[in-house]
Amino acid sequence: MEGVIITIVLFVLCTIAVVLAKTAKSRLEGEDKEAYNSGVEKIEKIDKAKKNFRMIGIIVYLVICALMVLFMSLSSATKKVETGLLEPTVVTINSSSHIFCSILSITSLYILVYAVVRIIFEFACVRREINKNKELTDKERLILMKYYTTSVFTSIGWALLLEMIPQFLRIITTTADKPIIYIYPDEKKRVTVRVGKPENLIHAYPVYNDGWEVEADVDGTLTDANGKKYYSLYWEGLNKVGVDQKVGFCVKGEDTAAFLEEKLEALGLNYKERQEFIVYWLPQMENNKYNYVYFMQTNEVDTVMPLDINPKPDSLIRVMMYYKPLLFKETNLKEQVFKSVEREGYTVVEWGGTKIR
Repeated sequence: MEGVIITIVLFVLCTIAVVLAKTAKSRLEGEDKEAYNSGVEKIEKIDKAKKNFRMIGIIVYLVICALMVLFMSLSSATKKVETGLLEPTVVTINSSSHIFCSILSITSLYILVYAVVRIIFEFACVRREINKNKELTDKERLILMKYYTTSVFTSIGWALLLEMIPQFLRIITTTADKPIIYIYPDEKKRVTVRVGKPENLIHAYPVYNDGWEVEADVDGTLTDANGKKYYSLYWEGLNKVGVDQKVGFCVKGEDTAAFLEEKLEALGLNYKERQEFIVYWLPQMENNKYNYVYFMQTNEVDTVMPLDINPKPDSLIRVMMYYKPLLFKETNLKEQVFKSVEREGYTVVEWGGTKIR
């Protein structure tokens, strides 16, 4: 949630900066147009100088891009935690919205670097030409400096706004990854499962046709109307519910498996469910230096995606893990406390997770 607030605040500040810079630039063009035009005429060499400085800026930009690509390639190949430094450009994509977000994020990052490098070199060029030209009056020199300064702020503001677009897309398209539902009746029975927010579904298996209707056996085997068997129901969807990151756990990446074994058992998952959970999430967590982890339980998970199960189970266990890679150990966390969950009679279990962006 803190990341969302920071993103929104930065977006608002950049927008205000762009508006103020463009307003100042327009005022200069209107009130002091004569001084500006005469000043520009006196520094005719500025365009040629800007081109030379622009070429230097482009070369520097290309070098920076090459180093960034090399760094990301090495980080990805060695699976070092330093990849977390490039979190805005390295994302797991599970749907077309995430693919678009990933491409836009990488593109906007390079555009931002290019804009900043080019602006710095061009502004240095303009400043040099203005200061060394003896023909300019004090008023012309002042107007030109103000004009190009506001141009710099406007350009940087637009570049930053472009860079923030993917951050907003991530906020909008954060997903609950791989929630799967197990059904264990006390006797063979037909069970219908419906999600409370079907409009937020991205993927579902078997196909979600206004709900799943299956025959559930006591061993957890599910059979659809066509006789096809499943061991669980799978869905993935949009998740717009955050967590208070002041409560939870800070776990070393190398300790992830043992940590999950302990906590998932306390949360009521059996050995098979724990194993499937760990097999899915361990590759994404154990190579991080540390991970922030928080477990949503049934009442909280209902705010993300309510479930309507008929007939109603005697025991319903829903677990949604939120995690975030960390470079440093978080020492100010209040450790999350939850009661152990007992499984009694007809039981439905669901687990899933979300990576905090």
